[in-house]
Amino acid sequence: MGFLGTAVLTPTADPVVVELLARDVDAVILDLEHGAIADADAATAAVVAHANGASIAIRTAVSEPARAARFLDAGGDGVIAARVDDAETARAWVSAVSPPPRGHRGVGATRATGYGRRAEVLGPPWVCAQIETGRGLSELEHIAGTPGIDALLVGERDLSYALGFPGEVAHPQIAAAHVAVVEAARRHGLSYVAVSGRLTAAVAVPDLVILALNTVIERGIREVRS
Repeated sequence: MGFLGTAVLTPTADPVVVELLARDVDAVILDLEHGAIADADAATAAVVAHANGASIAIRTAVSEPARAARFLDAGGDGVIAARVDDAETARAWVSAVSPPPRGHRGVGATRATGYGRRAEVLGPPWVCAQIETGRGLSELEHIAGTPGIDALLVGERDLSYALGFPGEVAHPQIAAAHVAVVEAARRHGLSYVAVSGRLTAAVAVPDLVILALNTVIERGIREVRS
């Protein structure tokens, strides 16, 4: 399992929804930044996703690395850190979610370690930095060069607000941000992650395409009606 291919971003961790998604995508991403998902429900979703052959990650606020660490303890595979503005923040996130020697995350008898029975050493998780402010763009090279960051993602909507054209995700400056992120990712050997739609296909082929759950539902309804 890994974070290449197709994923769905969902604001719910309902086991039925996660099971249906996990059967047809490479990864399920729980939106803890904007969705009202409890830690216990996220932990259950990790079991369901894995049982159906998909990886699972969360997106959470930059202020919640401890919550991300608990999700990883519950068996989660990765995290998307929203609003990463500089290398200091990126380093703090990597440290918080990675066990020693890379970080300071504690290692207990949790699902991630087979409840203490797994022989292999617990390795670092997949970590994606979401770039969604002007400062994040200006610090992009330093963020991308942070050891332990595996992928970069443009938060288009928040970035449009930060740059002064709210909601205009097709704005030329958003396209330029995608180009900058792709170039930084390639220079540093990172994955380029993109929310499916508008500009990304013209900029570069993403290593991981994220579909929002509402987009999946809307497309399905349109297909039935057509």
